[in-house]
Amino acid sequence: MGDLIFVGDVGGIKIHNGPVVPPCPPPDIDLGAWEKSIQKLKDLNPSILVLTHFGEVNQPAEHLDKLEKMLHDWANWMKPHYEQNSDPVEITPKFVEYTTDQLRKLGVSEEDISRYDKANPSWMSVMGLLRYWKLKDQGRL
Repeated sequence: MGDLIFVGDVGGIKIHNGPVVPPCPPPDIDLGAWEKSIQKLKDLNPSILVLTHFGEVNQPAEHLDKLEKMLHDWANWMKPHYEQNSDPVEITPKFVEYTTDQLRKLGVSEEDISRYDKANPSWMSVMGLLRYWKLKDQGRL
């Protein structure tokens, strides 16, 4: 068993005991590469992950599973908007509403929703995820 691993953005963002969310700002988000990184972390079997944003995670495998699930959820939310060539200006408030509603449904307080927004503003993920689908569509990922 590994001991403790300090992770960057690959470990996601977690405020207090809230859910883990993926930081997806541009320029390049590569779900395949991210999944490989998550698997490498799982294979190391650490007892603790230390997140850049914020703190220790004592159940790394569960945390990473939830991160991967949320990453795919966000990417799949964005895919039809990419396919319809939606204007990022129009879909950004819809995505912010979607991610905010997700946090509320997961029991996150309004105060911590504000903290998530400061640590990982979901509006930044719109361009990152749209670019991911574009590069994937072009065969560059």
